[in-house]
Amino acid sequence: MAVKNCIRNCPYGAPHFNEETQKAEKCSMCYERLDIGMNPACVNACPVGALTLIDLDADPLPNNAVQYPPGFPHMPQLNPGTRFILARQPKQPGDK
Repeated sequence: MAVKNCIRNCPYGAPHFNEETQKAEKCSMCYERLDIGMNPACVNACPVGALTLIDLDADPLPNNAVQYPPGFPHMPQLNPGTRFILARQPKQPGDK
C-alpha cells in the first residue's frame, strides 16, 4: 500500500498506521491538550522527567540544546522541531 511508504522510509520512525482511519499518522504533540494549556501526555507520563515542552521561538535554549545529538541522522531538509538537552557536551574529534 503506497500510504505506508512514509512509514517505512521515515528515518525517525515517527509515523504509524491508523487501522481505523486507514491513514498514516504521526505524533501531533497532543494539540488538543496544548490548545487548553496542558502539556502533551508524554511529558506528564515520563517516569524520569526527561521530556519538557518549550517554545522554540520564545524560550531561550540552554547551551547544551542540540538538534542532532550523536547517533541521530543529520537531515536538515526535514526541519525537525525537537531539541535534545545533553547532560554534557559530547567529545569532539581530537578532544582528550
